Amino acid sequence: MRFFTPLIFVFQILIAQDIFQSAEIVIEAFGERLETKTHLTPYLFDIAKNGHLLDSEKKEELKNLGFNFNQSLVSKSGAQRTESRGLDRYYDKSYFRIHYTSTGRNAVDPTDQNSNNIPDYIETIAETFETVSSSFHNQMGFVLPPSDGDYGSNFDNGGSDHYDIYIRQLASNFYGYVQFEQYASGNGDNETTSGVTEKNAITSYMTMRNGYKNFNLLSEIENIQTTIAHEFFHTVQLGYDGWEKQWLLEATAVWMEEEMFDNINDVYQYMPDWFRYPYRSLDEEGSHAYGSYIFFEYIDQHMGGNNTIKELFELSVNNDSRKKDGSHLAIDQALEQKGYSFKEALNSMSVANHIMSSETSALQYRYEEADDYPVNGPSLFKTVNFFTGRSDFIESSSLRRFGSQYIKVIS
Repeated sequence: MRFFTPLIFVFQILIAQDIFQSAEIVIEAFGERLETKTHLTPYLFDIAKNGHLLDSEKKEELKNLGFNFNQSLVSKSGAQRTESRGLDRYYDKSYFRIHYTSTGRNAVDPTDQNSNNIPDYIETIAETFETVSSSFHNQMGFVLPPSDGDYGSNFDNGGSDHYDIYIRQLASNFYGYVQFEQYASGNGDNETTSGVTEKNAITSYMTMRNGYKNFNLLSEIENIQTTIAHEFFHTVQLGYDGWEKQWLLEATAVWMEEEMFDNINDVYQYMPDWFRYPYRSLDEEGSHAYGSYIFFEYIDQHMGGNNTIKELFELSVNNDSRKKDGSHLAIDQALEQKGYSFKEALNSMSVANHIMSSETSALQYRYEEADDYPVNGPSLFKTVNFFTGRSDFIESSSLRRFGSQYIKVIS
């Protein structure tokens, strides 16, 4: 037993270091002090899972922002969601309730061209949610997020069992976020599915900006579309296994942006760094995970389409990610149903990344949009001049598991 104690200790220290960083980012983001653009959802996810490991000082700072440490998941779940403050109006559209206001710092653009007393901005958001949701659930077959309709009277559920979206002023450097709340149905089972008992399904709500004009180089509607495709897909993922690994959640959410709104190509922003460091692992957490969307783009184009992605989430329910990492197994199982494997997908993608062609002659190593990508391929590890009779020994200490290194041979 003594041999295992140091390993457990180191593991706990690493978790504590990660959660401390997540707490700092969230505190800075809600304090509008965060200077770099970032996606807030994975840090909120980390706090939900590991927030109880924080020291009392950091917990107090988060409590002041509305976080509740009285449940197994650390969230803003309580008598009032802090995001609801100052929002005095709502608009229901099919499955969704959109909370907003027309006054104060959180006000949306009041333009109402059809004079129906609903700001056009809110109607645009509602219509986009409806379009995206229909594609997710009716066309691709993904599950609905679990409902907050069974919350007790001491918990804010937005006033109904609709899925809640809060529209308010956010710090200038993030698109929006998903806030995790409670285990669905009290035991982690997503009540929207039949014949399946989930263990880690988690309820949630979303927050979006009260305006996206001049947010980046995209138009306002393009920012609305990509934000909803990405963040709402996180809520769908939570309907399967809310403890799934961050790299898989983020990579597939970026992939979904491209799947839903193929012509916007906001996902291209993640490619230069990812291709600059191909030796880093496919499943590396953090910002690298966003560029790993290319793996699922490859699977989508060559190994079963979006149905393979849906099936990997369905299969992930069996792996209970709260106990162990089941991400690779779920991918492998989904690919196996299509006659492929995780290993084959990884190797084929690595070849396709080097060929980087939209030509049909590239066959299974082709990307449809390769000619438009902002990269020409992954960076080279080394160039070797080969001569007959000469032996060259190449050594690397940087190649990670599920990463790639490329060697150019000149003869």
